[in-house]
Amino acid sequence: MRRSPFERLRQLPWMELLWIAALAVLIIFVIEVLLLEAAQRILLVREILQLLLTPPLGLLVIIGMGFCAGVLGVLLLENIRKDIIINSGVLWALIGCLLLQFFVRQALSFLPALIQLNQSTLVGIVLGVFIQGKRYWR
Repeated sequence: MRRSPFERLRQLPWMELLWIAALAVLIIFVIEVLLLEAAQRILLVREILQLLLTPPLGLLVIIGMGFCAGVLGVLLLENIRKDIIINSGVLWALIGCLLLQFFVRQALSFLPALIQLNQSTLVGIVLGVFIQGKRYWR
């Protein structure tokens, strides 16, 4: 008997995925803080960041940062929660959890952020999750 889509949605490991996404966003946050601190102290780092984040290269860098966030999420899921059977539904749920965690981080506006939640970041996260998780969605 086929289960309804809502039944499959309810059966996803939401809490585990939220923790994995929170850990991924925390790791990214630490990297961002270190980069921003280095940019304040070292002129060369500041100039490189300004060059990378201005158009037209800036769009590719933002998509690339989202891509790295998606890849990190899948890597953490694979290595921390080996008991979770990964399939396309779990990957989509991971994308939702990553977006939720980035939204929460962005809502806490006192935290520095190089990765802002926008369409470019969304594209990068989806590409990162599904390219890294390619063997799971076939």
